[in-house]
Amino acid sequence: MKYILSSLGIFCIFSTTAFSQILTSNFATSTFYNQWSLGMDLAVSITTDSSASMSPISQLRAYGLSTVMNSSDYNVSFWSDQAGSPGSKVNGTTMTYAGAMAAPAFHSGAYIATYTSAGFTLMNDTTYWLVFDVATTSSPALNLIDTTNTMQTGWILGDITRYNYGSGWQTWNSTLVVELSSIPEPNTTALLLAGGALLLWRRSKKSNG
Repeated sequence: MKYILSSLGIFCIFSTTAFSQILTSNFATSTFYNQWSLGMDLAVSITTDSSASMSPISQLRAYGLSTVMNSSDYNVSFWSDQAGSPGSKVNGTTMTYAGAMAAPAFHSGAYIATYTSAGFTLMNDTTYWLVFDVATTSSPALNLIDTTNTMQTGWILGDITRYNYGSGWQTWNSTLVVELSSIPEPNTTALLLAGGALLLWRRSKKSNG
């Protein structure tokens, strides 16, 4: 019985990782083009087609320039599309800052900021804008690149960035470095495993009784 419970415990640890799904990402690039912020709102388009997996979005990672990123630097959420620019905020899509860590060695000097949510689902065949709304003029810069690398079929990252100084959205011909993932609630997995462990225990008790 101890062996059964230990095995289930190990499986529980690995299952939360194994079930995570990257929806779209351009992290594979090795060269950054520029860093932009300086008090500007920044946005990158994300378009879904009919084949896109509509798993709930629960994590965003974005490349930035500083370790001093904090929860007051950006208000991050998804916006609707209005004639090729961010329109209005989509309710329930706000993401919360969760911390920053140093990027891999080949991106020396950069940092990866993580934002999370309880999980929200977008619609197929729709263009959205992932908007980084700056809170202060000293918000740390975000990294930009020239090319994109969508990792999941049906999710298309735009190849331009829209920026706004306060006088309307303008275009910059490079894109933000971001990754969106769907990560299941560990509580759900834990409950299923606990139920499985109880069932095995009962069967084991009967066979030994």
